[in-house]
Amino acid sequence: MGNFTFLVEFNDIFNQNIDDIRTIQAKGSYNTVRNFQYRRELNINVTYNFGNQKLKKAREVKSANDAIRSRT
Repeated sequence: MGNFTFLVEFNDIFNQNIDDIRTIQAKGSYNTVRNFQYRRELNINVTYNFGNQKLKKAREVKSANDAIRSRT
């Protein structure tokens, strides 16, 4: 949207990051581990680009051309 850039990231919004470990030892003992990792995240990033974008692109092209010419 214009000079704004929006980024939205979700991580584990359904809380599916659960570790279940169940083992039976040779002697008949049971080990049960249930680990909830509360990693629900919502990241919202908004970036605004200042200045004249057309001039910036022209400068990048010019410097790229100069770099190519210097190689030959």
